[in-house]
Amino acid sequence: MDAVLFNTHDVVLLLTMSCCFISIFIFLLQRSDKRYYNLILTLFFVSSACIPLDTLINYGAAVRPWALHNLPNIFFVFEFGTWIQAPLAYWLIKSIVEKDFSFNRFDYCLALPFLLAASHQSMAYHSLPTETKIVILQTLNISNESITVFFVQFSRDAFRTYVAWLCVVTVRTYFDSVHPRQNNKIVAGYEWLALFAVGFLVMNVWSSLISLTLLTNAYLGFNIPVAIVGLLQNYAILVFFASVIVLYSRNGVRVKDIKPLTKKAHKPQTTYAINPAYISSLEPLMEKDKIFTNPDLTLDLLAEKMGISPRTLSGVINGHYGCNFFEYVNKHRIQEAKRLLESQEFNKTSMLDIMYEVGFNSKATFNGFFKKIEGMTPSQYRKQNLESAKG
Repeated sequence: MDAVLFNTHDVVLLLTMSCCFISIFIFLLQRSDKRYYNLILTLFFVSSACIPLDTLINYGAAVRPWALHNLPNIFFVFEFGTWIQAPLAYWLIKSIVEKDFSFNRFDYCLALPFLLAASHQSMAYHSLPTETKIVILQTLNISNESITVFFVQFSRDAFRTYVAWLCVVTVRTYFDSVHPRQNNKIVAGYEWLALFAVGFLVMNVWSSLISLTLLTNAYLGFNIPVAIVGLLQNYAILVFFASVIVLYSRNGVRVKDIKPLTKKAHKPQTTYAINPAYISSLEPLMEKDKIFTNPDLTLDLLAEKMGISPRTLSGVINGHYGCNFFEYVNKHRIQEAKRLLESQEFNKTSMLDIMYEVGFNSKATFNGFFKKIEGMTPSQYRKQNLESAKG
């Protein structure tokens, strides 16, 4: 009874696994009817639980010897979680903020590293006899690993960091689109979604730095210490998942309450008669004066220019144009951006300068809204237009 199976560091990994499974329970309590959401959510947290479990089996001071003696075939089985977690996080966020989320070619491409790694691992290791696996595991040591192993690890973590960055961009675009007047601020009740995206990015940047250090040590013969940094990351990951649970539970945010990014059918207002004079006053401001190029334009400011109340202007835009103020202004900005992108005068102008020229102050919002309307990015639109002009 004197044997110790878990030390403090191992307990942290076990608690992280517990947080992942608790998260599944808490999020699925909402019984969202969003397509793919429940499946992706479950797979994400399962993969997230597999990562500390894999770490525990491979590096646990007490667990590794026990597993090697009793369950040698379990080594590297749960490593798949590291390869698929990031794509699942990205798909999860998209399934939350997009009403009609479906997988596109890019989404499928994000799964390729996982499929390649799983195939290689199955053929190169899991197909070996148990006795051979035990010999490999007994001689396995980080000090005698080949540079190729560290390069693959760094490539994997760099890929995960890129996908995590996509998560942040997706959430930022969502916030900018749904709450334009609160840019650069986290909307009350949505803190868990922002924390999830940003925290996930930070954790993966951390992993990439560790992998890069290991690769540098192996390639240049350095001896930069990374063990303590890896241990600290295990604690940080536990805090990350626990914080997501607390924020989500405290605010009572429900996935079904998040307004998805989608084009909604306009229902004309029957209780509001639109004064034609308002339209006559509004359109010159937009078409002739191009007031939309002011990046600080707000509903209040535009209403003041017209000499009417913000509420009246909102009703005019909703009732006559079938969209909200933010969509109305950004549609004009996109049309102006298209004009500039098609103009020979602005052929050499950078995309960032065009973005500022038409009134956007966020590259993510500019690209996201442009693609939403035109089905392609501004760069793709310019390239297509140039090719058409040459043809």
